[in-house]
Amino acid sequence: MPILCFVIGLVLFSLGSKVFWVVMAYVAVFHFIRQQYGFMRLYARKEIKTKLNRYTDSLVIYTATGYPMLYWFMSPPRQYAWFMPNEFFSWQNPQALTVFTWLYYAVLAFYVLRTAYIGFSQKYFNIPKNAVIIGTALSWYFGIVYYNNDLVFTLLNVISHGIPYMGLIYLKEIQQPAQPVPSVYSYLKRYWGIVPYIAVLLLFAFSEEYLWEILVWNGHFNIGLNGAMQSWQFLLVPLLTVPQFTHYILDGFIWKSKKA
Repeated sequence: MPILCFVIGLVLFSLGSKVFWVVMAYVAVFHFIRQQYGFMRLYARKEIKTKLNRYTDSLVIYTATGYPMLYWFMSPPRQYAWFMPNEFFSWQNPQALTVFTWLYYAVLAFYVLRTAYIGFSQKYFNIPKNAVIIGTALSWYFGIVYYNNDLVFTLLNVISHGIPYMGLIYLKEIQQPAQPVPSVYSYLKRYWGIVPYIAVLLLFAFSEEYLWEILVWNGHFNIGLNGAMQSWQFLLVPLLTVPQFTHYILDGFIWKSKKA
């Protein structure tokens, strides 16, 4: 998959940097929406599986993420962009947006009433699943629609997206049966291993951002490589995008497991 993503990136960038970033923006949105769907399905896996339950859950999570993006597409330009200005298709239509807004509130109201009815009649309330749904609705609505602020949306999106993913991976690993592993990894089998776990992630994150900054963006500082690297952008940009592009694709389809 990383090799395939690199090749696709090369082809897209050869068509122009704007083509590359526009496609990446849409893939990123697909990924973030599917991520929240995946968390929701994960915590709903032990519920009684009926078509109505599954359709209702899917409807509300896709509405909670889809409406803010429709608002983005159909309202005046945002104060920020996902990757670059004018990356998304724009169709300003206040009348249609009003209809979608009422549908959005209707779906949320239906879900709240149905959840309340199930809770009282069956004495059951799935706390983690509903926390994911509520958190997703709040983070996407306030980040994109209400505040229209890059920092707010980034913070809310990281909290609802990245941190739960880190937690799931860490808890899954330390709960695995004991296996013969190199001693350097044995620390991750204990709860206090969260310190080196986070440190390694921060190291990878900082290293990636540092490479982007000195080789491509040069937005805050540079080390004199901008001119030398300019002719290599067609190779550097797709290469540096491989980790996130691979993550976008895998994470978009990994939730198709029947168990979820």
